[in-house]
Amino acid sequence: MRHAREAADKIALAREAGHAQATAPTPTRRDAFPDPAKLTNYIRTLPAVRKDIYGRSQPKWDSGNNLQMKRGSYDVIDVLEQILVTLATWYPAGHFGGREPQDYVNAVTASRFTWHRAHLEPNGIGTGSAIIGTMVGGCVMDDLERMVLDVVSSFAMHLDDFDFTHWKQEWDAAYEPSPIGAQLSTSVESLGEVVRSEDYAKRILGRWLGPRKYVAFYADGRWGVQRNEDAPIEIDGRRWRIEGNKLLLTFRGDTGLVTAESTITSFTTQQFITEADGHKKTYDWAP
Repeated sequence: MRHAREAADKIALAREAGHAQATAPTPTRRDAFPDPAKLTNYIRTLPAVRKDIYGRSQPKWDSGNNLQMKRGSYDVIDVLEQILVTLATWYPAGHFGGREPQDYVNAVTASRFTWHRAHLEPNGIGTGSAIIGTMVGGCVMDDLERMVLDVVSSFAMHLDDFDFTHWKQEWDAAYEPSPIGAQLSTSVESLGEVVRSEDYAKRILGRWLGPRKYVAFYADGRWGVQRNEDAPIEIDGRRWRIEGNKLLLTFRGDTGLVTAESTITSFTTQQFITEADGHKKTYDWAP
């Protein structure tokens, strides 16, 4: 992330060739907007900064690896935070609740991570699938981008030599809007809608593709195993029930019927995930 910030700073400085460096002054008086020319100059570098960091993050988003995708979003978030911190220094001292710009922006970013993690995991923090972390990063990235646009739009009213409409066209053209958001939208769409825990017993009915075989759940409490598409579904005394977020499966063991209990950690209309003794199993809807 430090390298991303340094690269962004270099781009901003290069774009401001022939001008003073793009470091905001500490305002000492507010009877006039401080250093509008310097602020305008800095804002005009931002589309190039955006193009650079998005371009360097795109390969990580394209990797399909959740960890790499998150790193790509976090690199963008880091640069957007630095942009907001720099822009915030043009406001009066103590303008943001008496806090320094860096502290304030960091706190806002942290709160957005907390908010998106919370609303994306209605069954409890940590109960979602691996894609949740990637989704959170994409949502926070979008939030900070909107904040940059908000601040620049507000400043534009005080800058005589600045065309916000033209600048926004450059900002939008610097990179396709929310590339990670588009991928996550596809991922979320493929996973379907989140199922509430009280609806688990109803939504689990039907056939699902597990780690090595198909499983089918019936409304009368029976469940069966299908080894492949052409094989029959084997019931053999198997029974299932759901209690809260617990899935209990009864089947024949070496000494008779046994019941295995697992926790449903994530459930959508297209996929559910269970965990038992630290081992997770994913089941995809297979009608």
